[in-house]
Amino acid sequence: METFGRSAIAELGAKVEADIASVAETSTYRFFGDGVTSINSYLQLANALAFHRNFGSAKEFTKGYLSDLAYPPIVNSGLNQFTLDRGNREAMSWEIGKFSNCDWYQSNLLTTHIAGTCGQSGLTLTVVSTTLNPDGSIAAITFSGAPASDPAAVLKYDKFQFIDGVSGLPDIRFLTFIGGQPSQSPVQFSAYDTVGSTSGGQVTVTLGNANGLIPLYAGTPPNGTATPPGGTVLGITSQIVPGMKVSVLPSHRCGLIMSGNPLYVAMPKLPEEVPYPTSVQTDKDTGCSLRQYFGSLFGQNQHGMVHDIIWGKTLVSEYALMVALPI
Repeated sequence: METFGRSAIAELGAKVEADIASVAETSTYRFFGDGVTSINSYLQLANALAFHRNFGSAKEFTKGYLSDLAYPPIVNSGLNQFTLDRGNREAMSWEIGKFSNCDWYQSNLLTTHIAGTCGQSGLTLTVVSTTLNPDGSIAAITFSGAPASDPAAVLKYDKFQFIDGVSGLPDIRFLTFIGGQPSQSPVQFSAYDTVGSTSGGQVTVTLGNANGLIPLYAGTPPNGTATPPGGTVLGITSQIVPGMKVSVLPSHRCGLIMSGNPLYVAMPKLPEEVPYPTSVQTDKDTGCSLRQYFGSLFGQNQHGMVHDIIWGKTLVSEYALMVALPI
């Protein structure tokens, strides 16, 4: 099993990593990047971190995850900077490591999000009306400007951002998640589900992600504002009114920045496979558990070795920012 077991565990580990990496697509509503421009410099990393922290997220235990192909140009961009210690470390390892109080990691298994027609076509949508919850928070927004009668106008987890500079209308910003003060972060949101457009080119987008509904509230949400199951109510600086415009992210690869250790992974022990010889081991540092057992089919001279695990994951949306990388 030294040879075949290693390849089996590598395959199993890749499946787990790819599944856990999917939270960058499904459990975020804020994002950095446009999905077209490459992330290839330390300045962009610094801007992404500033954007993440400006919202009022936790400041500690910040981690960033990028595509492995994004690493070389970023490292190369820093080699001509007069930073002796960091430059020597990067030149020898060709890794980013720790930068701007963030530990950076790379993966070749980041999730690719395929956008709906509005995102793939680069359309700008215009607000027509909003759907309010009883507490006054905005549960859904109806837009015009989508292709007519398109069942895939907006796909689940598509990301949107309000556009600044619309004549006669204010630029809206998030209130900080901690403190409830106006931030410099433009209002962004995620599509809770796939929705089609009407024959008139209108589409109604419910605000939320895999964690639940995430309505927007003009001002600080008052005490007693109903928190949707699994989601939260976010404060914004002004009401969303007809005429405001949003852009839609095109298809992209989903990197991630998070802080405050908001990613939770459970990998409990599996029971022994009696009567087969079984070994169940748990790593004391990570909590990862792996089961291995051996068996045979009686009288058929067939033998097998099985490695298996069970796991679950969740990411707290408010402490995370998706990095939209080009496909």
